[in-house]
Amino acid sequence: MRRILHRQFGFVADPTKSIRHNTASQLAIMPTWYYFARPTHLAFHDFTRSKTAPKNLRSLLGLGLKFIPTPRYSNKWPNLKASTFDRFKRSLHLRIHFANTTNDSNLTQDEQEAAAEAYNPRMYVKSHWSPPPWTWPRQLDPRLTLYDEQLHKLFRRKRGKTNLLPHQHRALRELQLQRDFLIVPCDKNLGPAIIQTEDYIRMAFRDHLNDTTTYKRLSTGEVNLAKAQQMNTLRTWIKKHKASLSAMEKKFLRQKMKDNENDMEEPFARFYLTLKAHKLKPGDPLSALKSRPIVSCPGSLLHPIGIWVDSHLQKIAKVQRSYFRNSYDLKQALTQLDLPPNARLFTADAISMYTNIPTAQALAGIGRYLRRHERDFPNVPVSALCEALRFVMTNNVFTFGDLTFKQLNGTAMGTPPAPPYATLYYALQEENFLDTHATSLMFYKRFIDDVFGIFLCDPDPDTDQSNWQSLQRDMNNARGLEWEFCDRSLKVDFMDLTLEIKNGKIVTSLYEKPMNLHLYIPPHSAHPPGLLPGIVYGTLFRIHTLCTDNEDKQLRTRLFFQRLKARGYKADQLCPLFQRAIIRAQEYSGPSDTETKQTESVIFHLPFHPNDPNSSQIQRAWRTTVAEPEYKMPIWNVPNPKTRTKCGLRRMIIAYRRPVNLGNILSHRNIDTGTGPPVSAYYEPRDM
Repeated sequence: MRRILHRQFGFVADPTKSIRHNTASQLAIMPTWYYFARPTHLAFHDFTRSKTAPKNLRSLLGLGLKFIPTPRYSNKWPNLKASTFDRFKRSLHLRIHFANTTNDSNLTQDEQEAAAEAYNPRMYVKSHWSPPPWTWPRQLDPRLTLYDEQLHKLFRRKRGKTNLLPHQHRALRELQLQRDFLIVPCDKNLGPAIIQTEDYIRMAFRDHLNDTTTYKRLSTGEVNLAKAQQMNTLRTWIKKHKASLSAMEKKFLRQKMKDNENDMEEPFARFYLTLKAHKLKPGDPLSALKSRPIVSCPGSLLHPIGIWVDSHLQKIAKVQRSYFRNSYDLKQALTQLDLPPNARLFTADAISMYTNIPTAQALAGIGRYLRRHERDFPNVPVSALCEALRFVMTNNVFTFGDLTFKQLNGTAMGTPPAPPYATLYYALQEENFLDTHATSLMFYKRFIDDVFGIFLCDPDPDTDQSNWQSLQRDMNNARGLEWEFCDRSLKVDFMDLTLEIKNGKIVTSLYEKPMNLHLYIPPHSAHPPGLLPGIVYGTLFRIHTLCTDNEDKQLRTRLFFQRLKARGYKADQLCPLFQRAIIRAQEYSGPSDTETKQTESVIFHLPFHPNDPNSSQIQRAWRTTVAEPEYKMPIWNVPNPKTRTKCGLRRMIIAYRRPVNLGNILSHRNIDTGTGPPVSAYYEPRDM
C-alpha cells in the first residue's frame, strides 16, 4: 500500500509523520490555482457518532468524489507504446481495410432494421483479428515511424504538480490507512458522507440482510454448489436455445462463460449501501438514517445472461401504457394537455418495490403475457427469454464482507433486467384498473416505482372521496406492493420536476433536493479536457428544456453560474460557454430521426495526465507526419492495395482515459474491518 501511494501520488504513507508548516512557508508553496481557482463551497455529510474522524475532511471531501488527484508522474512513451500505439496502428489498418465496404444502400428497409436489431453494442465482443499485411499501404509505414518518433519526443516523464494541499494529502492518507470510517455516497447524488464502519455494517443488517424471508446466508458448501450450478445451468441454457440466439449473442455468452471459468475467485456480485440523507429530517437521531441496498453485478456469473435478458425485456416494457422514457418526454406530453378546473395532481411511490415483488407470481404473469403476445414481438425468443428470466431472478447471489447471501424473493437487485422486469410486472397489474378509473383518471404515467397522475375531482365530496380511495385500493391490490400517495393538489414534486397547474395548463420547473450539495468538479481536478463544457451544456440543456417559465430559466441559470463560481471557475471563462450553451438549448427541437453521416475517423486511446502534451500537439504531429505530410499524398487518398479504394480517413479522435478519482481511491465496496470483528460478527438473522 505504501509503495503504491508513494509511486502514484507522492504520499508518504506513514501516519506517525506529521506535516508542519508555518504561515509563511505554507503560503510560499501554495500553487497558483489556490489563488485563482480555489473552491469556496466545500461540504459533506457527517454521520459519525463517538469516534473522532480524521481532520481536514471538509477540504478534501468537499472537492467531491469525482475529483481526480494528479498522479505523481506523467506518462512516458515507452510505457505507452505497447498499450496505445500498437492498438492505434491496428485500428488504422482496419479502417483502411474496410474502407467503403459498409454501404447498406442496397439493403431494403426491413433488412436494415433487422441488421440494426441484431447488433447490440452491449454484447459486442472485441475481435483480435488483424487484416493481412498485403492490405496495408506501404507508404504509411515510414509515416507512422515518424509519428512514433514525434510522440516519443513529446511524451517525456515529468513530475506532476499536485492539485492537493498538504493538509488534504494528509487527510487522504489517513482515510486510506484507517479502518474505523467509510466514505459513502448519498442517495440521489447528494454528495459524499462519512460514517463509522461499525454503524455502516449494522445498518446493512438492520435494514436489509437480517431479513431471513428475503435473504439467506450461504455456507461455504452452499457457495461452492451455487457456483457449479450457475455455470452448469448457463452452459445448458446456451446449448438448448442456440437456435434462438444470434451469432453475436452466442459469441458474447460463450466468451463471458470462458472468462468466468478462468477467473472464479469472485464469481458473485457485491453488496453495498448508499445513504438516504434526504430522508433524515432536522433533529432526527442518526439511528433514523436509512439506506438503499445496491448490488454491483458487473463481473459476476449472472451479468452476461442478464444483459441478454435486459435487451429483450426492454422492448416489451417500452410499449406499456404507463411507460415514459425520461422527464423531457413527460413534460412534452403534459404541456399539450388542457386541464379542466377540477383537475388535481398526485404522485405515488412504491415501498421497497424490488424486494416486495413476489417472484413466483411475477414470473408466472410475465410468462403468460409473453406467450399471449408472442406475435407482437417477432424478434423476441419467448421460450428462451422466460427460462433465462427465471434463472436470473431466482439465483441472485452476492457477497458482503466475509458473508455470502442469496436473495430469496423479489427482483434480483443489481441485475441488468431488474428495471424492465419491475416495470413490466406492475404494468400487467395496471391493466386491471386503468380502464376502470378512466372517468376520474385523466393522466397516468409511471417510472418503475414512481407514479404521476392527474385526477378529476367530483363536485360531490362523498363521491370524490370514494373515487380517490377506490383508485388507491385498486393500485394496492397488486399482491406484495404497497403505494404511498401524496395529497391531491395543484403542485407536486415528481422525480426531478416540479409540476404545477396554472390557467388550465401544466408548467414545469426543476426540482432539487434540499440537501443537494452541488459539488461540481473543481477546475483544478486532473480531468481530461472538455469537462467544463460538458457540465455547462448538460445543465443548461436541462434548465431550458424542463423549465416552462422564462424568468425561472433565467433565475436558475444565474444560480448555476454562481454555484460554478463557488467551485472555483471564473466569470470570463464561464460567460462564452453559457452564451453558446443557451443558444444551443433554445434551438433544440427534440431528438432527430435522421442520421447524419459522420466523417471517417480513427480513434487514438490515451491515458490522461495534465503534464502530458495536449491534444493540439498530438494532432499537429499526426497531420505533419501521417495525415498531410509535405509533398506527399494525403492519407484520405491513400488506396487499399487490394481493393484500390481510397480510405477517406480525414480525422483522428483522441479518446482520453481518466486516472482514478477520490471515489475509486476511497471505495467502500470491499469491507475490510482491519483488526476489528469481521462482518459476520454483526449478523443477527430474524424474520421480518
